Amino acid sequence: MARPVQILLGGNILTLDEASSRATAIAWRDGEIIAVGSDRDVLERTSADPGEAVQLEGRTVIPGLTDAHAHLDRYSLGAELPGFEHCETPADVLDVIAAAVADREPGEWIVTRPIGAPPRYEQSRLGEGSLVPTRAELDRVAPNNPVFIRSIWGYWNMSLNPVSVANTAALRAAGVDLRDTPSPSAAVEMLRDGSGELTGVFVESVRHPIVEHTLLRAAPGFTAAQRARSIAEGAAAYASYGTTAYFEGHGVADDLLDAYALSGAGGLRATLIWSPNWTEDDPAAVGGLVEQRRRLLRAKDAKLDLQGIYVEFDDGTGDATLRARGRRQSGWAGFTTGAGLPEQRMRELLQHAAEAGIRVCGIDIRLLPLIAEVDAVTPVAPLRWVLAHHPVLSSEQIQLIARLGMVVTTVAPHFLLHGDGSFGGPDEGDFLPLPALIEAGVPFAFGSDNVPITMWESIYAVTERLTAGGVPVSPENALTREQALVAATRGGAWLTREETTRGALARGQAADLAVLDRDPLTCSAADLRATQAVATVVAGTLVHGTL
Repeated sequence: MARPVQILLGGNILTLDEASSRATAIAWRDGEIIAVGSDRDVLERTSADPGEAVQLEGRTVIPGLTDAHAHLDRYSLGAELPGFEHCETPADVLDVIAAAVADREPGEWIVTRPIGAPPRYEQSRLGEGSLVPTRAELDRVAPNNPVFIRSIWGYWNMSLNPVSVANTAALRAAGVDLRDTPSPSAAVEMLRDGSGELTGVFVESVRHPIVEHTLLRAAPGFTAAQRARSIAEGAAAYASYGTTAYFEGHGVADDLLDAYALSGAGGLRATLIWSPNWTEDDPAAVGGLVEQRRRLLRAKDAKLDLQGIYVEFDDGTGDATLRARGRRQSGWAGFTTGAGLPEQRMRELLQHAAEAGIRVCGIDIRLLPLIAEVDAVTPVAPLRWVLAHHPVLSSEQIQLIARLGMVVTTVAPHFLLHGDGSFGGPDEGDFLPLPALIEAGVPFAFGSDNVPITMWESIYAVTERLTAGGVPVSPENALTREQALVAATRGGAWLTREETTRGALARGQAADLAVLDRDPLTCSAADLRATQAVATVVAGTLVHGTL
């Protein structure tokens, strides 16, 4: 049975179509827009099938935003674990552990969040004033329960090295000898006391934690149900900022795919990229491996799609193999570190993917010459391969990206608002050169990287081009606000290969839209950054707020 027509009147509707049209009214039925225009025009076009009309009272409506690098699954992952966000002293930390012990049976594992408050966990550090306890201190409050304080996910806070702690019971359960067990990697420092025994504190010099996948792999990881719950909660939170679709270009490991098979896309549109584990899977079979997983997900949720693979180079340290073989758990990351390949095997994988019609997403600029070699044999432009994250692009690289038909995604706040002011590259003009991408015809979109989850941070960053300290960075590369909105809407739809069905507010397009609490084209810069959605609609269904 068809649903009634939904009509919004009296609004400031930014259609963001090719003509930059404005309207005051919009109507949709069964998830598809049937009219956009003036109040009078839309009421006339829907008069034969009148539905529910809502007065917008001048509020602004835009097409739904696409988060091009979301990591949405991490939004509330581990929220049910004991946490330390309110701790101010070492005694406070031990009180949290003691409270967890009181709720558990002897022998039951206690695995916690990192020390500090999310998302940056500033107090998860060693040195003067540290809140990080030792094995002996944990033993005093948890003598009979294995305790593991997990480290931060390294990219939450680039200024900290991941630090984790285990008590004696946890080390014993994991088979770690206090004196004789060696470090699994040169990147892991196992701190010792004056007698040479482990203090239980592990310090890692890499961003992807190793300890939880090796020495402490006996500690419980995240279950599919926990991950599924975080996907649902993340989707609701992202929708509160007007995000209606997301793209997971850094890849989704098999344990996270299992969670998506339970939860679906959380009510939003999700385009996933698979993060393979080449210690177990065969690169030559990439086409069949992707299609097998795609069928599983599509059977669960029509808004859920799997389009390709994430690729990265093997860093040569062997740490990625350690993590990948430790256990089939991706930890906080959501993607496996078993995706790395040496250059020759990478070239072979790219050729297999091109022949199988599989999308490829990577974050390493070194991929470009290899992709060009593959393209000379099997054209890749129809597949819209993706270069993510990389902030510096020369004019020559941009021209090559254009010729290869690739899409660029960037996490602008990471490099501008949260960066340290060192941008690299021989020419500052090469830093996030978005106008040059437009001139070259290279489509691009913005991602949040989950910290923070609002896409308005990206829109603010690329239009203001300021560091956290207010220092301008190549202001000539700033976009207009409308250009930024187009990238976050139509650009995102191009990224997910849905440009014919969503991304603008036009007749025949999907009713994916956000009613905002301010006009992003005219509000102050500070207000732009704080924009939220009063209501968010996906395929005609309200997923956030009220109309």
